[in-house]
Amino acid sequence: MKENKVHYKVGDWLFIPYEDKFILDGKDFLIEKRLSNLFVFLCQHPHQIFSRDELINEVWHGMILTDQVITQAIFELRKILKQNGEHPFGYIVTVSKRGYKLDSDVEIIELEHHSKPIVVPHTSGPTLPNDDQEKQVKTDISSKTKAMLIPEVSKKRSPLFGPILAFILLVAISIGASYLNDHHAQLVAQAKEQISSPSYLSYEPRYIQLIYASNIQGHKLGTGLSMYLLRQLKTYKDFRIISNDETAQKAANVIVLDIVNHDGNDYLTVEFNNKISGAQHLSRNYNLDSDSLHRTLNVAMDDMLDAFSIDVNKEEIADKVNELPHNPDALQYTLSAFSASPHIIRNDDALMDLSRSLQIEPNNQYTYSANYILELINLYLLNEHSMEQEVAVLNQEHETMLKQFYEQDATSFRTLEALAMLSLSKDLPLDARKYLKEIPYNQRTVFYYLTSAKLCEVSGDTVGAEEYYHHAMTEIDSAELLSIGEVMFFDSSLKRIKEKVESLTL
Repeated sequence: MKENKVHYKVGDWLFIPYEDKFILDGKDFLIEKRLSNLFVFLCQHPHQIFSRDELINEVWHGMILTDQVITQAIFELRKILKQNGEHPFGYIVTVSKRGYKLDSDVEIIELEHHSKPIVVPHTSGPTLPNDDQEKQVKTDISSKTKAMLIPEVSKKRSPLFGPILAFILLVAISIGASYLNDHHAQLVAQAKEQISSPSYLSYEPRYIQLIYASNIQGHKLGTGLSMYLLRQLKTYKDFRIISNDETAQKAANVIVLDIVNHDGNDYLTVEFNNKISGAQHLSRNYNLDSDSLHRTLNVAMDDMLDAFSIDVNKEEIADKVNELPHNPDALQYTLSAFSASPHIIRNDDALMDLSRSLQIEPNNQYTYSANYILELINLYLLNEHSMEQEVAVLNQEHETMLKQFYEQDATSFRTLEALAMLSLSKDLPLDARKYLKEIPYNQRTVFYYLTSAKLCEVSGDTVGAEEYYHHAMTEIDSAELLSIGEVMFFDSSLKRIKEKVESLTL
């Protein structure tokens, strides 16, 4: 068998695509596969101009998510070729309003490699039949099989023989099909029973099933306070919060939330049960009166951590609570805004609550940063013709304050997320990465994963982008996030990820 491999000579460079490298003066320059694929295409079409869309279709077959991938790839190729070669533009020239071209003649060098013949060693065991012998064996087997299945009959057949035989075969096929269908139905029923009734060892200790009782539904402060407490719980252990679905049935932990009213005051009821032991580790009511909220936060967080056997000193808990607004009314509005966290695509009420909180306590960086993030998301979701201009106005309004927060001794991790999103909205991916790197693993929220996914798309890393989108969806236990991912910063095609989600939920 003959295999041809091709090298490309571009100026003083030798490009070896199947090894993803350039060679110049005996020195190797390794590149990523995405860059190698692009340069192969340009070498195959020297001096031809291609737009970004054409390169996306021809090189990536339409699979990449944004034309910024092309810009980044061209930049990286030029950086290698320009710094070390003789061409002033790194051989790849930008043609104004038209696209890019490889500005060089290309010499194609074909190398022929002949694979060695495969030698089968002689053994003393039985020899394998050749083609003719194999055909003969198959014929003999076929004849014997027919003799077993079809009884021998007289050459003088009855006129009714054909219809009777056809009827018998039809009945046999119907019986067989009925049996297979019944057997398949039994297997499906058994599988569903196994899913709905997980075994003792199948319970997942990291999963928390969240159940909202009827009274808490629509109660923004109670829901928001619960979401904040669970967010803090996740900073100490890698829990996954799950709503009612088949996955939740495997959760080892169950938290039931409700609202009760005593003497005109609303109380948040939190019950925590463990399916493995059957024990109830927490059952308490927490006062939601605005004057009691600070104390409620400290006590409820301490109780929740103790219930999950997580040892955190009270000073650390107090520091987390102090990050929130100090004014009771401002704190109430900020916590109410958390009620939108499972449904961040519907954030009008959250923005209203954050705005009210900032009117009372305008310099609280936690609330300020959260407000900027939701305002930015809202602009992209509206997708107006003037969106880019409105995003620029929003950034101009908030950038100075966010950077002042960043220069303080204690910077909120939400401020770092806000600055990363602001940077990417200004097409500054390196700045965005810088801010995200300062956020520790246990402080990452859905906004961290969303921004990281878009950064992966910018560099052409579609695999990494999908993994970050998956992180974001599990963070809020919802696929709604994908609707934001499609329009945030730049347009993305997330159809393939949506199809995966839908196929698993049917």
